[in-house]
Amino acid sequence: MHSRQIASRFDIRNDSVLKNNKELKITKDDKEGHGLRIEIIKRIVAKYGGMVDFFEEKNEFGVQVILPINK
Repeated sequence: MHSRQIASRFDIRNDSVLKNNKELKITKDDKEGHGLRIEIIKRIVAKYGGMVDFFEEKNEFGVQVILPINK
């Protein structure tokens, strides 16, 4: 018997940032408070047993988040 897990998937795309910033380093002069979003996303997704992927495709930067839904 196989069980299927239900999940929500979020796909977010924007103009490419990886072309000039492959390591997603902070480029703003005021570094305090900037650049934390990626680590926060990773932490929250891991906390809820999900997966996150950051990628570059067709000159777009993308983030895909998959979170399981508990019944």
